[in-house]
Amino acid sequence: LNGLGYRQSCFYTKNMDYDDLFSYLFEETNDHSFMASEGPIEIREKVMLDEYLKTFHQTEEPRLDYVMFYTTHYDYYYPDTHEFYTPALSLGFDIGGTNTESRRLWTQREQLLNRYRNATRYLDDLLGQFLRSLKASGALEDTVLLIFGDHGEAFWEHGRFGHTFGFSNKQTQVAAVAHFPGRPTIHVDEPT
Repeated sequence: LNGLGYRQSCFYTKNMDYDDLFSYLFEETNDHSFMASEGPIEIREKVMLDEYLKTFHQTEEPRLDYVMFYTTHYDYYYPDTHEFYTPALSLGFDIGGTNTESRRLWTQREQLLNRYRNATRYLDDLLGQFLRSLKASGALEDTVLLIFGDHGEAFWEHGRFGHTFGFSNKQTQVAAVAHFPGRPTIHVDEPT
Protein backbone atom coordinates (compact mmCIF):
# COMPACT_ATOMS: atom_id res chain seq x y z
CA LEU A 1 0.00 0.00 0.00
CA ASN A 2 2.90 2.36 0.61
CA GLY A 3 3.74 2.13 -3.08
CA LEU A 4 0.19 3.23 -3.91
CA GLY A 5 0.50 6.33 -1.75
CA TYR A 6 -1.42 5.09 1.27
CA ARG A 7 -0.54 6.32 4.71
CA GLN A 8 -0.68 3.48 7.23
CA SER A 9 -1.19 4.04 10.91
CA CYS A 10 -1.88 2.17 14.11
CA PHE A 11 -3.73 3.50 17.17
CA TYR A 12 -3.91 1.43 20.35
CA THR A 13 -4.12 1.58 24.14
CA LYS A 14 -2.46 -1.62 25.30
CA ASN A 15 1.14 -2.64 24.72
CA MET A 16 1.26 -5.10 21.81
CA ASP A 17 4.49 -6.82 22.79
CA TYR A 18 2.62 -10.11 23.23
CA ASP A 19 4.38 -12.52 20.87
CA ASP A 20 6.07 -9.46 19.31
CA LEU A 21 2.71 -8.57 17.74
CA PHE A 22 3.46 -4.92 16.95
CA SER A 23 6.71 -5.55 15.09
CA TYR A 24 5.19 -8.51 13.26
CA LEU A 25 2.15 -6.60 12.03
CA PHE A 26 3.13 -2.94 11.83
CA GLU A 27 6.82 -2.14 12.16
CA GLU A 28 7.73 -2.39 8.48
CA THR A 29 4.61 -0.79 7.02
CA ASN A 30 3.51 1.73 9.61
CA ASP A 31 3.85 5.47 8.91
CA HIS A 32 2.32 6.65 12.17
CA SER A 33 1.66 5.10 15.58
CA PHE A 34 -0.17 6.41 18.58
CA MET A 35 -0.41 4.61 21.90
CA ALA A 36 -2.53 6.23 24.60
CA SER A 37 -0.61 5.14 27.68
CA GLU A 38 -1.63 7.46 30.54
CA GLY A 39 -4.39 6.55 32.98
CA PRO A 40 -6.80 3.64 33.14
CA ILE A 41 -7.58 1.81 29.91
CA GLU A 42 -11.16 3.06 29.73
CA ILE A 43 -9.84 6.65 29.69
CA ARG A 44 -7.06 5.78 27.23
CA GLU A 45 -9.67 4.38 24.83
CA LYS A 46 -11.37 7.79 24.67
CA VAL A 47 -8.04 9.63 24.34
CA MET A 48 -7.01 7.28 21.52
CA LEU A 49 -10.29 7.77 19.68
CA ASP A 50 -10.08 11.58 20.00
CA GLU A 51 -6.51 11.54 18.67
CA TYR A 52 -7.50 9.25 15.82
CA LEU A 53 -10.41 11.45 14.78
CA LYS A 54 -8.18 14.53 14.93
CA THR A 55 -5.58 13.00 12.61
CA PHE A 56 -8.25 11.46 10.38
CA HIS A 57 -9.84 14.83 9.72
CA GLN A 58 -6.45 16.53 9.17
CA THR A 59 -5.20 14.32 6.34
CA GLU A 60 -6.46 14.03 2.80
CA GLU A 61 -4.26 11.23 1.39
CA PRO A 62 -5.57 7.68 1.13
CA ARG A 63 -4.94 5.71 4.28
CA LEU A 64 -5.19 2.37 5.97
CA ASP A 65 -5.70 2.73 9.70
CA TYR A 66 -5.73 0.03 12.34
CA VAL A 67 -7.52 1.16 15.51
CA MET A 68 -7.47 -1.40 18.31
CA PHE A 69 -9.84 -0.97 21.21
CA TYR A 70 -9.00 -3.01 24.28
CA THR A 71 -12.04 -2.33 26.45
CA THR A 72 -13.65 -5.76 25.87
CA HIS A 73 -10.50 -7.68 26.85
CA TYR A 74 -9.79 -8.82 30.43
CA ASP A 75 -10.57 -7.11 32.85
CA TYR A 76 -13.38 -5.72 30.65
CA TYR A 77 -12.88 -1.98 31.07
CA TYR A 78 -15.50 0.76 31.23
CA PRO A 79 -16.03 4.01 33.17
CA ASP A 80 -18.46 4.11 36.09
CA THR A 81 -20.95 5.93 33.84
CA HIS A 82 -21.37 2.71 31.85
CA GLU A 83 -22.26 0.31 34.65
CA PHE A 84 -25.74 -0.51 33.34
CA TYR A 85 -25.70 -4.23 34.07
CA THR A 86 -25.43 -5.02 37.77
CA PRO A 87 -24.12 -6.49 39.86
CA ALA A 88 -20.80 -6.51 38.03
CA LEU A 89 -17.55 -8.09 39.15
CA SER A 90 -15.08 -5.48 40.38
CA LEU A 91 -12.02 -4.54 38.31
CA GLY A 92 -8.88 -6.53 39.00
CA PHE A 93 -10.35 -10.02 39.14
CA ASP A 94 -7.92 -12.86 38.55
CA ILE A 95 -8.77 -15.04 35.58
CA GLY A 96 -5.96 -17.44 36.35
CA GLY A 97 -5.65 -20.76 34.62
CA THR A 98 -6.35 -23.35 37.26
CA ASN A 99 -9.53 -25.37 37.69
CA THR A 100 -9.97 -23.89 41.19
CA GLU A 101 -9.90 -20.33 39.81
CA SER A 102 -12.25 -21.27 36.98
CA ARG A 103 -14.72 -22.82 39.46
CA ARG A 104 -14.52 -19.68 41.64
CA LEU A 105 -15.28 -17.48 38.65
CA TRP A 106 -18.07 -19.83 37.57
CA THR A 107 -19.84 -19.04 40.85
CA GLN A 108 -19.63 -15.35 39.86
CA ARG A 109 -20.39 -15.85 36.18
CA GLU A 110 -23.38 -13.48 36.10
CA GLN A 111 -21.31 -10.66 37.63
CA LEU A 112 -18.48 -11.45 35.21
CA LEU A 113 -20.86 -11.48 32.26
CA ASN A 114 -22.33 -8.15 33.44
CA ARG A 115 -18.84 -6.67 33.51
CA TYR A 116 -18.35 -7.85 29.90
CA ARG A 117 -21.75 -6.45 28.89
CA ASN A 118 -20.86 -3.06 30.39
CA ALA A 119 -17.53 -3.02 28.54
CA THR A 120 -19.30 -3.97 25.31
CA ARG A 121 -21.79 -1.15 25.78
CA TYR A 122 -18.92 1.29 26.35
CA LEU A 123 -17.22 0.09 23.16
CA ASP A 124 -20.52 0.52 21.33
CA ASP A 125 -20.64 4.16 22.50
CA LEU A 126 -17.05 4.76 21.34
CA LEU A 127 -17.80 3.25 17.93
CA GLY A 128 -20.95 5.36 17.74
CA GLN A 129 -18.89 8.51 18.36
CA PHE A 130 -16.47 7.39 15.65
CA LEU A 131 -19.22 6.75 13.08
CA ARG A 132 -21.09 9.98 13.89
CA SER A 133 -17.86 11.95 13.39
CA LEU A 134 -17.19 10.34 10.00
CA LYS A 135 -20.79 10.85 8.91
CA ALA A 136 -20.92 14.50 10.03
CA SER A 137 -17.72 15.30 8.13
CA GLY A 138 -18.91 13.51 4.98
CA ALA A 139 -15.95 11.12 5.20
CA LEU A 140 -18.19 8.07 5.48
CA GLU A 141 -19.23 8.64 1.85
CA ASP A 142 -15.77 7.67 0.59
CA THR A 143 -14.41 5.46 3.36
CA VAL A 144 -14.29 1.67 3.33
CA LEU A 145 -14.78 0.63 6.92
CA LEU A 146 -14.26 -2.77 8.53
CA ILE A 147 -15.15 -3.34 12.18
CA PHE A 148 -14.40 -6.75 13.67
CA GLY A 149 -13.24 -8.48 16.81
CA ASP A 150 -9.96 -10.32 17.09
CA HIS A 151 -11.73 -13.15 18.93
CA GLY A 152 -14.87 -13.90 20.88
CA GLU A 153 -15.22 -14.77 24.53
CA ALA A 154 -16.68 -17.90 26.10
CA PHE A 155 -18.62 -17.80 29.36
CA TRP A 156 -18.83 -21.53 30.10
CA GLU A 157 -21.15 -22.31 27.16
CA HIS A 158 -18.78 -25.22 26.40
CA GLY A 159 -17.46 -25.69 29.91
CA ARG A 160 -14.67 -23.08 29.89
CA PHE A 161 -14.22 -19.34 30.32
CA GLY A 162 -12.12 -17.06 28.13
CA HIS A 163 -10.66 -17.35 24.67
CA THR A 164 -7.38 -19.25 24.75
CA PHE A 165 -8.40 -22.87 25.09
CA GLY A 166 -9.76 -24.01 21.75
CA PHE A 167 -11.78 -23.13 18.73
CA SER A 168 -15.35 -23.09 19.99
CA ASN A 169 -17.91 -21.03 18.12
CA LYS A 170 -17.96 -18.46 20.96
CA GLN A 171 -14.28 -17.76 20.31
CA THR A 172 -14.09 -17.94 16.52
CA GLN A 173 -17.43 -16.69 15.18
CA VAL A 174 -17.06 -12.98 15.84
CA ALA A 175 -19.32 -10.32 14.45
CA ALA A 176 -18.00 -8.18 11.64
CA VAL A 177 -19.36 -5.08 9.93
CA ALA A 178 -18.21 -3.90 6.52
CA HIS A 179 -19.20 -0.57 4.99
CA PHE A 180 -18.56 0.01 1.30
CA PRO A 181 -19.79 3.40 0.07
CA GLY A 182 -22.52 3.12 -2.55
CA ARG A 183 -23.12 -0.59 -1.93
CA PRO A 184 -26.45 -1.94 -0.68
CA THR A 185 -26.76 -3.25 2.86
CA ILE A 186 -26.84 -7.02 3.21
CA HIS A 187 -26.95 -9.30 6.24
CA VAL A 188 -24.96 -12.55 6.27
CA ASP A 189 -25.71 -15.13 8.96
CA GLU A 190 -23.31 -17.84 7.78
CA PRO A 191 -19.62 -17.91 8.69
CA THR A 192 -17.58 -16.20 5.98
